[in-house]
Amino acid sequence: MDILILIFRIFVGGIFLLSGLAKLLQPYAQTAAQVESYKLTSGLGTRLVAGSLAPLEIVLGVFLLLGILTNMAAGGIMLLLAGFTLAMISALRRKLVNDCGCFGAISSKRVSWKLVARNLVLFGFCASIFSFPPGALALDGAIVAFHSGMPYVFLVLALTFTSTLVAVKASRDRVSINNAIKSVHELGNS
Repeated sequence: MDILILIFRIFVGGIFLLSGLAKLLQPYAQTAAQVESYKLTSGLGTRLVAGSLAPLEIVLGVFLLLGILTNMAAGGIMLLLAGFTLAMISALRRKLVNDCGCFGAISSKRVSWKLVARNLVLFGFCASIFSFPPGALALDGAIVAFHSGMPYVFLVLALTFTSTLVAVKASRDRVSINNAIKSVHELGNS
């Protein structure tokens, strides 16, 4: 079972790391427009979701890959997947035609039931990771043995670092969030 959990950790952690990096590398306004296209948030809510997705996905992906706070990382990814899946189901039921925004500018896929199914499979992998010991090559044991508070120090440092990257990137973007959101609305109205 250790090897299977390791495979799940590498697969899911790699997907979330790639997804977070893709969002981090695209203009912040584009991420905000993708969030807004679900028509579940607006204004401050859109900015909070758009600004927090990349750091969360990066940190949780790295933690899952390395086996640091493995249960917390798997649980965090399950929460994200639940939110993503519910947003997709909502968009499909309301017949919205929008890009899922899953991998930022790297990949453009329309929201579909196939993507909902993919998220459910990833959720199942995370549930397995959450339910069993972290598996082979996990750093959980080594870090906890070193010092019981150390994993939380890693978590705070990782979140601080990635949040700072997002803040710097957002401040350098020349395209305003409102202009990007307006263009999404204009596309929806045409």
